[in-house]
Amino acid sequence: MTLIKKILLILILAVLTIPGLLYFYPLFEEKGLRGDFVPAKKPEFSLENWFAGKFQAQAEEYVTENIGFHNFLVRLNNQMNFSFFSIAATEGVVVGKENQMYEKDYILEYTGEYFIGDVPIEKKVKQIKFLQDHLLEKYNKHLVIVFEPGKAEVMPEFIPDRYHPERRTRTNYQAFLDFCNKNEVKYLDLNRFFIDIKDTVSYPLYPRYGIHWSIYGMSLAADTLVKYLEHITQKDLIDVKWEIKSVSSTPKETDYDVGESMNLLWNVNRDEYAYPVGIFEQNPEKWKPRVLAIADSYYFNIYSSYIPENVFANRDFWYFGKRVFPISYKTVTTIKEINAEEAIQSQDIILCMVTGRFLHRAFWEKINMMYKIYNPDEPADALVEAYDAITAYDEWFQKIYKEAKEKKMPFHILIGNHAQYSANKGKNPNSNNKQEKVLTRAQWLEIYVQQIKDNPTWLKKVEEKAKEQNISLDEMIKKDANWCLEDDLKNGKIKIAGIEKDEEIAVQAIIKEIKKNPKWLKHIEEKAKKEGKNIDEAIRDDAVWTYKDRQKGK
Repeated sequence: MTLIKKILLILILAVLTIPGLLYFYPLFEEKGLRGDFVPAKKPEFSLENWFAGKFQAQAEEYVTENIGFHNFLVRLNNQMNFSFFSIAATEGVVVGKENQMYEKDYILEYTGEYFIGDVPIEKKVKQIKFLQDHLLEKYNKHLVIVFEPGKAEVMPEFIPDRYHPERRTRTNYQAFLDFCNKNEVKYLDLNRFFIDIKDTVSYPLYPRYGIHWSIYGMSLAADTLVKYLEHITQKDLIDVKWEIKSVSSTPKETDYDVGESMNLLWNVNRDEYAYPVGIFEQNPEKWKPRVLAIADSYYFNIYSSYIPENVFANRDFWYFGKRVFPISYKTVTTIKEINAEEAIQSQDIILCMVTGRFLHRAFWEKINMMYKIYNPDEPADALVEAYDAITAYDEWFQKIYKEAKEKKMPFHILIGNHAQYSANKGKNPNSNNKQEKVLTRAQWLEIYVQQIKDNPTWLKKVEEKAKEQNISLDEMIKKDANWCLEDDLKNGKIKIAGIEKDEEIAVQAIIKEIKKNPKWLKHIEEKAKKEGKNIDEAIRDDAVWTYKDRQKGK
């Protein structure tokens, strides 16, 4: 063996053995990996675990995570994927143009793929309107709706072309604004505020390697929020003066949240970010309201800016409408463990805040919860609860979204069908109620008619067909609704209630009889052509007439 081959062999053996040696004799401590994962625990040996194979599996996982250079090699792999292929090793994150980072959900909200439909949003907005008026008139409390900005809405120009942002359809954001304006609901639109100022501000409102608003952007939003609260309450709050204490290309706090989670070899940021600090007026004469914030992770930046301690009288915060802060800093506490009604009743202002990513599940079922508290005589809206259940349960929501993509049908139609079905059945993932409700044919038909009217794309197609067939729009809507009804009946997706159930079985049998009889079918086709009827509608009309005629002879 030549000297060169010997040296190469020694080097290969060293590369293979050094990581193992470092596991037993660590000479230095590697920088830990960031992210939402649980480190493997060191396995404890027992005969039971050994013979069950658990010890071996746990040992393999633990050694793999702790072998020498493990973290370095993970970072090296992530760096290569990012630098050469623009792949971020962070679940749900999309690398946009010029390395602007987005969470995929923001993009799908922006493009309209997550649009859940006008019906649930209008219902929710009407509940908000009732609560705003009722709480103010009866309790002198303010329900404040805040639409936080979303990176895709504010910076759509960096969305990758494969998501086709130019094909944007109706969105949850647009629907919320439309119905809030229509119902005279008061709201603060920080999303529009960011869009309007993004080209005039001195520093980025969104960091390149972050998905939350920048600390600088948060300070502008927080300042606007305090001023808005002064405006709607007509009271003077503690003044906040924001001073930029530092400007740095080394991002702080959440300004590099995605960058950190990608676990790269080095910090890839080159932009400069400003870091303002709030200077609070000292004036004990000014009003400090009790405020409850029902909000997402965006509010944590405001929560950490000392505004609750200095401008408000308390620090109440329901994170995603579930975890209760500040108590959860000590012991994780959910809203189910407190008296929610009492907590709401003790506030002067209830902030309901949501960013673009979560508009499909806006306010985390808490609007409906408050509506039940303050309007107990109103029967629960099963459809609202069905939509809330679907959107709150991400696995269910994503399953419907995937199904819509596979069937190439509008998502809001399919989720609407699921919600209607769940409302009728009184069944969702959190319920064991198996009883299925059925409706009369007229009730089902009304549901299909409403679905067409609530779907702009579908309605437009129906309008075109009405012109082609030279009939009224209402007549054409009824025709399309009737066809959908017949199709779902045929496929067993819906059931007819009461006396109509037996009649429907008989009518369906006659329809089959007609289709098997060429002479009868041809006669109906000719009649349908003369009367300008859809053939399926004409067949059904003949079947219904035949059924009633046969009933007379009994």
